[in-house]
Amino acid sequence: MTADRNLLFGVLALQLDFISQAQLIAGMQAWVTEKPVALSEHLVRLGHLSAAKAALLEPLVAEHVREHDNDPAQSLQSVSSASWVAGALDPAVGQDAEVAASLGHLRRESSGTPSTPGSQGQTHATEVQTVLQTAPTAGRFRILRPHAKGGLGKVSVALDTELGREVAFKEIQPEHADNPNCRGRFVLEAEITGGLEHPGIVPVYGLGAYPDGQPVHPGR
Repeated sequence: MTADRNLLFGVLALQLDFISQAQLIAGMQAWVTEKPVALSEHLVRLGHLSAAKAALLEPLVAEHVREHDNDPAQSLQSVSSASWVAGALDPAVGQDAEVAASLGHLRRESSGTPSTPGSQGQTHATEVQTVLQTAPTAGRFRILRPHAKGGLGKVSVALDTELGREVAFKEIQPEHADNPNCRGRFVLEAEITGGLEHPGIVPVYGLGAYPDGQPVHPGR
């Protein structure tokens, strides 16, 4: 299990709100001391991640790597909008040479150019503000009712007025809206889940923003 693969697992777990930043740091510290054991198992041992969620994440990580030419380093580079994670991990585990190299992949900016078949390593962050230019109630998506809240975002049931179907409409919570790191995490979640197809993950149909730049993404 390479550092690239394990770090990717940790980043996806963090972005899906399965673990916290502090729990990721603790898990990576445990992995550095016992590398034959996967980060996922360390997180389960520490009580930071349930075995069920670890089992759900593993095929998603594998799919993410497959979509990036089976190269975990490319996968990390594609989620470079999570480069702030590298800054958080560096003081704790950056002294390990293997981890330091992986953090370098995470810091590296993706080209943002369209991918060729078999290589989908581009970031979708450039699509922000291209889907929704105005408040959803005045455009394609009309919010019908609240559904759920998480640590970072809130989900409403909305009507897709173009296709006449109900969708899940996710917005960043107001208290996090002005925090660049939180906005980056929110966008990254859309980038990651938008490139995956799995029965346990809500597919993302688009990524947009309000006029003030607050990101949103509708899903099914």
